Amino acid sequence: MRLSWGEGILGFMALVLPFVFLLVWGPHSHIEALTRTIQGNDHLVDTIARPTQEMADMLAGKPVTITQWTVYWRGTLTAQEEEEWRTRLTQTGFSLQQNRADEVHGHPLLREHWTKSENGSIHRLQVIKDPHETPQAAKYIYVWSGTANLDQLWLDELRAITQTFFIHLKHFPESFSCLEAITHGRLKDGLLGQRELKQWLTNDLQADLVHELVEDRFVSLNGYVPSWDHVLYSANQEKINVHLSARYNALQDTTRITIGYPLILKTY
Repeated sequence: MRLSWGEGILGFMALVLPFVFLLVWGPHSHIEALTRTIQGNDHLVDTIARPTQEMADMLAGKPVTITQWTVYWRGTLTAQEEEEWRTRLTQTGFSLQQNRADEVHGHPLLREHWTKSENGSIHRLQVIKDPHETPQAAKYIYVWSGTANLDQLWLDELRAITQTFFIHLKHFPESFSCLEAITHGRLKDGLLGQRELKQWLTNDLQADLVHELVEDRFVSLNGYVPSWDHVLYSANQEKINVHLSARYNALQDTTRITIGYPLILKTY
């Protein structure tokens, strides 16, 4: 099942979403916005950084190799915020790769694609808006990915992104993270069986197991970690904020592990 942000909006990623998002991003009065600007940056960073680092620490102790991490932000911009962003994007080294007008079922959409490569990581931004929408607003998704360790340099860059693009916005973005890893051998050879994968969540991350799907070469587990901020709700109103999957590739004799907070936002 895929989550789209309107038809064609998330063209460069598959967004898997079996749950309803119930995320609240705080008030918007001038005084509260100022307080958020002064005090909220560290909380915004910690909200995504701590779960991501804890997932990475968990994988580091397993017989797998982490191949990539990805952080996502998704939200809306006012017309003024969009103009301010365009200036900041240019100042921080982004390049406008594509700027075009599309039509989806007769409905016009304006798209901008921005990219930047820095310190071994890649920043991708897609901004989409309806030129006939009143008041003018733009939807965006910012994707930051890389392969380096989630160390202090990673944390500093995460803080810089938050400070530059998100802390001053009227509406806080939704944020997500994902880690991918690989190991050799079958999924159910006793090393990465269903029981072992469950323990990764329940023992290592102290999660409550909420949902599981088990097939011959595929396992998908959803859980809830009480100490993590973001919470999604299943169709049965169960709290969920961690998603772990494992898929065996018989041709390569490898098993690919994907873990996401609060869920996986890509094909897995």
